[in-house]
Amino acid sequence: GHTTTVSNALEFLKVVGKLKEVKRTGWVRSGVQGAESVADHMFRMAMISFLVGPKEGLDKDKCIKMALVHDVGEAVIGDLVIVGEKDKQDKITKEEKQKMERKAVQEMCAKIPGVGEEILASWSLHDPAYYSVFDFFASGSSLMRSDLLLRTSASMAETKGVLKMPAVVL
Repeated sequence: GHTTTVSNALEFLKVVGKLKEVKRTGWVRSGVQGAESVADHMFRMAMISFLVGPKEGLDKDKCIKMALVHDVGEAVIGDLVIVGEKDKQDKITKEEKQKMERKAVQEMCAKIPGVGEEILASWSLHDPAYYSVFDFFASGSSLMRSDLLLRTSASMAETKGVLKMPAVVL
């Protein structure tokens, strides 16, 4: 009934809300003070998508949705680092991370029928298994670079020009 739907939606939002507390691991391990959260990153990516998408000939709505959900599984599995400096990486393969993240997103979305399927579809577009549907990293890589530049500029301003680079930017 309606109560279950509201209850499930609230449970989903409670889990997603954890992203505000999950700090981006690459920044933390690189010693950046005031490391942004995964939610901070996702919000900035969505805003960049909103601004940049039309100029680059991209489907703006698709990019915004992808940006809003691309790291949603990290609410369950955390921000695992699989690229960058070896000493700052988690001991997990890219495939293992993708499998864990996919399972987390599927479980989260199963609780909210209808919209959960839309969220999962948007999330799946960034999954390497779905490159043929929409090449997120080809079109999104410039968005990722924009996010890194904005965050790096803010970090340099905070540290009076001393740049501390993250172990990972995705």
